[in-house]
Amino acid sequence: MKDIYTKISLLLYIFINGLFVYKYGSRQGFIEPLVLILGYIATFFGVVLLFFKGYFEFLNSKKIWSQLFPVIIVLFALVFFMIIQMTDENALSTDRWSALEITVEGIIKGVYPYDRPDHVGNLSSNFPGLGYLALPFYLLGDVGYLQIFTFVVFGLYLNYRLRVVKNKYFLLFLYLFSPALWWEVLAKSDLLSNFFLLVICIEWLFQKRKTNFFSRPILIGGLLAFFILTRGVVLIPIIIFFLKDFIQTETRNKVISLVTGVLFVGLLCLPIMLSAINIEAIVANNPWNLQTNKAPWYAYVLLIAPVIVAFSNKNDALGYWYSGVIVFLIPFFGLINVCIVQGWRMMLFEHKFDVSYLSMTFPFMFVYLKHYLENKNVV
Repeated sequence: MKDIYTKISLLLYIFINGLFVYKYGSRQGFIEPLVLILGYIATFFGVVLLFFKGYFEFLNSKKIWSQLFPVIIVLFALVFFMIIQMTDENALSTDRWSALEITVEGIIKGVYPYDRPDHVGNLSSNFPGLGYLALPFYLLGDVGYLQIFTFVVFGLYLNYRLRVVKNKYFLLFLYLFSPALWWEVLAKSDLLSNFFLLVICIEWLFQKRKTNFFSRPILIGGLLAFFILTRGVVLIPIIIFFLKDFIQTETRNKVISLVTGVLFVGLLCLPIMLSAINIEAIVANNPWNLQTNKAPWYAYVLLIAPVIVAFSNKNDALGYWYSGVIVFLIPFFGLINVCIVQGWRMMLFEHKFDVSYLSMTFPFMFVYLKHYLENKNVV
């Protein structure tokens, strides 16, 4: 493993998950938190070392391991289903699920969602696209089912897009060994589902791409508009992967994709905007204002970086890596700011900072690692 990008990806993985282990491991009284985190780190690097030393080659030797992989996906999907069914969401201190429900209800019940407090008293900062993403699962009975759907889609992606069986199991190990991802299931969160579905969609678009993404302007305009309407930070990978093609495509495709995108945004936002009492209510309470206050202002200087990467990067796989690093650094600056102002323990144990935002990097890093493992000459 000589690739510096892979090493950084794995270090980010252990740093973020280590925070989760330390934060939530401190709440139990059976094992000292320090012993717990050291055990977690040792186990992780032990598996990684064995993997890159070739000790899992046996997974490629017999067909049974390939056939077993989708069975494991189904089994863990059932485990996630049981966890969601057993979780009392009203007892959760995080409001991901209730904020998402409020956003969905803004679409189907005509009640403006951004001035309604959720079950812990916060206002929803979800963009309308998340409401539409969660709508089918709300109608099925629980917005948490979005997590199960995303896991199954990711599992299918691994099963059908990776040629080497041991690589499928390694990426599945990274998913299932991550307490940050288990937290997403317990919290019935939409955060990582949003990004996993985005990166898998980008992978699918790369399959369809011939010379330019915008040769199919209606498709690309609609899809990008939808994902932009899920949360603002998705602009980072969208700029990295699509800005250069947009500038290089012919004027006709530019116009069609822009018109499609604007119409799509208008169509999706209209039900929520019509539910507001007046324009003043929209100006006072809207998701853009609520989302942009989660990091210090200087973190947003990083938004220049995607534009630079879009024109300088020549490697599609590295586009995922750069996306992951940038979406990690924005909340990481917020973490540093809280540590400086209020202290480490206040940041981690007193809910002064939501460490789950750091895990936004995982979907991008996982897909980068997929490309690296399948094509070792990727960089």
